[in-house]
Amino acid sequence: ICPTGDDPLTGNAAVSSAANPTQYNAQQYIFCRASSGTFTLTYLGKTTQPIAYNAKISDVTAALSALSTIGLTSAMPAVGMAKVSVSMPTSAQACLPAGATWYVTFLQQFGPVNNLVPQSLSLGGASPTITVSTVVVGSKENIMCSNRGICDEAVGQCSCSLGFDSSN
Repeated sequence: ICPTGDDPLTGNAAVSSAANPTQYNAQQYIFCRASSGTFTLTYLGKTTQPIAYNAKISDVTAALSALSTIGLTSAMPAVGMAKVSVSMPTSAQACLPAGATWYVTFLQQFGPVNNLVPQSLSLGGASPTITVSTVVVGSKENIMCSNRGICDEAVGQCSCSLGFDSSN
């Protein structure tokens, strides 16, 4: 099986049209209300290590990036590429007593993705809760050889079309 990815000639916001609309990475919204404890996030059957209620962006990003089910699943994954982007616009930590909101954007998985599944291990405080919902449905393709080459199935490598090269 050859590597898969987004077609680089589709979904460009600079030349968007009805026939070639802008494409987006999948994004999920997390709301967490707590003043103590931990939670986990599960994606496609793999669960993060416990995440502290007061975890910072780097802590949440590291926990999600450690999951083998998040990121490229092709035969040749891109080493060192970020798997997700986490932003916390309302707070510097994952949960607050009055509630904190943050976003997870999937950078390597294209098309619609399953929601993260939160589990409160020991979140405490007044009415502790953690929820996940989809904000943006991913609309990028995940096509063999990024639709810009031919797959040599005997060796699992793409022969790139003229003017295109592999990223690795």
